[in-house]
Amino acid sequence: MSDAPEGGSAVEKEPSGSFSLTTLPWPEVGRILARDPRLVVPIGALVQHGPHLPLGANTIITEAVGQEISRRCGLLLAPSFDYGVCTPGKESYADRPGFVEKPFIER
Repeated sequence: MSDAPEGGSAVEKEPSGSFSLTTLPWPEVGRILARDPRLVVPIGALVQHGPHLPLGANTIITEAVGQEISRRCGLLLAPSFDYGVCTPGKESYADRPGFVEKPFIER
């Protein structure tokens, strides 16, 4: 699939139709950035939502939204950034598999 930006050469899109940095060669990234310097960065979280959802549910959603924005607007799409903060409380999943706490990271 290709798209010809105004006044430029054809730009190859990935099968999803977005301009993913992970699939484009650097010369193509340079051409796209010369046309529009904006970058879509999906930010999700890797956190528990109970036993019925995957740990990356938030990231899966933000990646889908990012791909659609990239496709519709012809913007570069960065790899997703998984970030989340879990605080102890009534609904805490700190004792469940998949939870990484700060003291573990600092070791």
